[in-house]
Amino acid sequence: MKRCNRIIYNQDGKIIFQTGEATGDVSEHDTITELHYLDIEFGSIDYSKQYIESINPVTKEPVVKDIEVVLTDEQKRLKTLEEELSMLKEENKNRD
Repeated sequence: MKRCNRIIYNQDGKIIFQTGEATGDVSEHDTITELHYLDIEFGSIDYSKQYIESINPVTKEPVVKDIEVVLTDEQKRLKTLEEELSMLKEENKNRD
């Protein structure tokens, strides 16, 4: 399937967003009957830990989800070693 480039623009013709063209196993564009916008206050969401999944159309509030952190085997190993080191330091501290 080939999907066209959809362009969202404001009342002055300024381009706000483009989807770009796509080919292959892609979904067709949804039919848009209304457009709305929502300004999210700067700094109110930590985008390194969360993302906006959607906007609740009734409350006009963002639906925010946590980004799942998947550790690599090496990161898991490092975390275990750090925990063991911390426990050893605590044991040494209690001996003194």
